[in-house]
Amino acid sequence: MIYMMRIALILPDLGPSGTRRSLLTLAKGLCIKGCLVDLVVSDGKGVFRDQIPDGVNLVDFQLGKVTHSSLTRKLVTIIPLIQYLKAYRPDVVYPVFDYFEIIIASAARLVSFPLKKPPTVVYGIHSDITFLGDFDPFKRFLLILLKKSILRAADAIFAVSKGTADSWARYFGIADRRIKVIYNPVDIENIQKLANYESCSHYFDSFKIPVIMSMGRLSKEKDFSTLIRAFSIVIEKREARLIILGDGKERPKLQKLVDELHLDRFVSMPGFIQNPFPYLKRATVFVVSSLYEGFSNALVEAMALGVPIVSTDCPYGPREILDNGKFGTLVQPGDYKALAEAILFMLTHPTSPDDLISRANYFSINKSIDNFFELFKGANLRG
Repeated sequence: MIYMMRIALILPDLGPSGTRRSLLTLAKGLCIKGCLVDLVVSDGKGVFRDQIPDGVNLVDFQLGKVTHSSLTRKLVTIIPLIQYLKAYRPDVVYPVFDYFEIIIASAARLVSFPLKKPPTVVYGIHSDITFLGDFDPFKRFLLILLKKSILRAADAIFAVSKGTADSWARYFGIADRRIKVIYNPVDIENIQKLANYESCSHYFDSFKIPVIMSMGRLSKEKDFSTLIRAFSIVIEKREARLIILGDGKERPKLQKLVDELHLDRFVSMPGFIQNPFPYLKRATVFVVSSLYEGFSNALVEAMALGVPIVSTDCPYGPREILDNGKFGTLVQPGDYKALAEAILFMLTHPTSPDDLISRANYFSINKSIDNFFELFKGANLRG
């Protein structure tokens, strides 16, 4: 009899985010490896519900019917979660998102299996430690306590880039050997397929006008305001258009900036697009303007479609992905003038699409899933 490891990937919901898209890719790869994969969610609603891979078992606690508060849903998740753990007895649990991981780890420790050890807990580091600076002192203090707790509770820890791993190891005093570096899995073949799946006419009717594109959550750390300011310089030099896909709290602020700079005819922010790849494939240049990134799924996705890259040299993912600038231009975060110059240069001196696609394959799903499988298997044997 062949033993199949059961892995629980645990999320608050299936709402829009690159992290959720990446987790579904991980679930798909683990199924292919022969694992039993449960996607456990507090509330199964969200744009990614229809994209759950074949073979993945959705366990939906439906707590959205109980409360509209996201924080409350996370807290009350512990009751149905303990019931799930007792019924399904997963070998490994991997929780995702802040304020949620320690609840999952606590539930795993509370479960007592008479004939089997409790599930092992894997913790993933997705952001550079710089993110702590976004919080006021009290919230930062609480978050640091939370992180210390989950780092102690975890049986295995991984980070999505080497720079991110190093920053957490230094900040929390973790031995380097405890943190394994595993890049996010990118399903390049599926991205290329989806890029041809739908038509896309927005701003792409005229092939003579270059389209600069970015995408991600409209949040402070993505620093789209710097990109918009850079674009205002670009458009003084040549005709162009800017598309920013995504949604978030910064939308009003960004729209106000667009209006102040009189760019409303040239800038579009259509919101979250479930399949952004037809847009991405047709872009002339893709830009990452972030203040920090753990990895940057969008950057690899653009490379997979052969789109030239300009990125801020933020901690820490972009430099690793672009191999120290070999596969795209790197500029200092927050410097909109340098960003504008880099975009203008890339518009006239684009990187070879074949080189970009070749580099993207370095982050292919197969290589990443093998590393995840070994991490989960090793954590389960040690736990």
